[in-house]
Formats: sequence, structure tokens, C-alpha cells
Amino acid sequence: MTTVSIEVEVASTYPAETVFKVFNNFHDIAPKVNPQAFKSIEILEGDGGVGTIRLFTFGDDIPFTSGKFKQDVIDASNFTYNYTFFEGDNLMGILDSINHYVKIVPSAEGGCIFKQTVIYNCKGDEKPSAENYMRKPIRLSRPMQLHIPKLIINLYCINLYVMTTVSIEVEVASQYPVETVFEAFMAFHTLAPKAIPQVFKSIETLEGDGGVGTIRLFTFGDDVPFKSGKFKLDAIDEINFTYNYTFFEGDNLMGILESINYYVKVVPSDDEGCVFRKTVIYNCKGDEKPSIEILNFEKELYEKTYKAIEAYAASHAEAY
Repeated sequence: MTTVSIEVEVASTYPAETVFKVFNNFHDIAPKVNPQAFKSIEILEGDGGVGTIRLFTFGDDIPFTSGKFKQDVIDASNFTYNYTFFEGDNLMGILDSINHYVKIVPSAEGGCIFKQTVIYNCKGDEKPSAENYMRKPIRLSRPMQLHIPKLIINLYCINLYVMTTVSIEVEVASQYPVETVFEAFMAFHTLAPKAIPQVFKSIETLEGDGGVGTIRLFTFGDDVPFKSGKFKLDAIDEINFTYNYTFFEGDNLMGILESINYYVKVVPSDDEGCVFRKTVIYNCKGDEKPSIEILNFEKELYEKTYKAIEAYAASHAEAY
């Protein structure tokens, strides 16, 4: 699938807990704070938790009428919040969906950084124009500002930091149940060097207990043109089978990348199997991007790795 992605990053003086609480109440706050952008947001299905579907009706400052949104992940412990627009004229007739991955990261001075990755999943080769996804931020009127806490103004009057990105999508169907595949993937650090040592020579934990925040060192094998990379686990949701992580250091960044983000979701299928889905976002330091050859190589490598892990796990259930 052809994709386009952008990164939004906003520093706040408020604690991560406070900002996450506000963002988690976006549906109530946004129409009051910014009615010119969000005329109304109503629940069509669900109770506000994962799986909830909402209808966004946009205001006069937005060039679209409406869009339907599904809540994919809420993790209050790790301040992550993922959702997808799957229907509406905000898809511009050229998109299958728009994925939003939100993470709020505490900062050393007691505030936080609000980070949002937006992925536009195109139906074909046509992509949204730069004007569509690099639109100027909407400002609140002066009277509105006088009656709204500064925090909310900070959140909804955002100056966007747009990083050059490239993304790929990996999708592999499996005959095994979603729980089994997710459990095997959670044991990746143990299984991969055994299942496919020519790709992963070793994976060792440098910090953490295997949960969110854990940092691991990957030493690559002979089939990979890189030596090593450091990885940080960003989110685990065992209920919704999602797993997010980031490579932030190593020669696998090729000297041109700030980081590589991975968003994994395992989705049940009708035949009692599942589909393993992975979105990989390459965050570039400047305008230089990984070559098509590198992207194709890595996509094939991810597919090959998944199949090797699955086969090994199926024949070595005692290993994880």
C-alpha cells in the first residue's frame, strides 16, 4: 500500500498525566474549544473505550464535511492513544484510511512532549497534496482564549513540526490464532536469533524488564548490511494485540535517519487465523531518504523474518 506520513511534536509545560487526560477527552473538549474546526463529535457505537466509533462533523475552517473514527488503543499507563479514520470525505476519495498514533512523553523538567504520527493509507498511487497535510494551524479567537485553560490552547493551536518520512506496510496472513501469534512476537528477542540467525545474530536487553521502556541491542547477522541497532519498546497492548517500538541508535539508521518507528497489530481473521500487520516509518534527519532498493529489501526481510519466527514457534512451543 502506498503511504504518506507526517510527524507532529509539541512541547508542553504540563505533566504527561494532565495532557493525556485532556487528549482522552478530545471529543468533549474540541467542539467547545475549536468549533470552527470541530462542529460536533458524537458516539455512534461503543462506550468510549477501544472499538468505539465516533462521527466527526467538521467546522467552517476545515475543507471536509465529516469523518468516522475508530478507537484502536488507549493505554493510560504509557500515555498512548491510537485511532483510525476509516470513512468520510476527509479521505478525499484517494485514501483507504488515516491512522493516528499518539504518545505523550514526560520531559526532564516536569512537562511533556506530545507526539503524533499520522499515516495516510492510499488506495492507489495518488497521494494527498502537501497542502492537505501541511495545512496552517487553526487559531482560536481572543474571546475564546480568555475562557480556556492555557493547556487546551497549547494542544489545539499547534505549530506543526513536520519531519520528512518514508513508510512501508508489511502484511502476512497466518493460520494460527491471534493470541498465539502475538505471544510468539512478544518473545521475538528470544526466538529470532534461533529461528533466523543469519538476520539476528543476538538480541540482548540493556535496560528494563521486558515491558514498556525496555532497551535492547540488536546485533545483525550476515544477511543484513548493518552491524547493530538499539531499540526501545514504546507500547504493549495484550488485549488489542498491538506492539510499538523504535530504533533510535545504530548504523541501521544509515546516517540519514533520526529513528525508525514500528507499529505492529495482529488482527483476527474469519478463518480463526489472523493477519500480522506492521507499519514502519523512517524519520529522516533532512531531505535524504532511504533508497527504494533499501525499502524493498527491508520489506522482504520483515516478511521473511515473520515466517521464520512463526515456523520456529510452531515447532518449539517450549521456547516461549
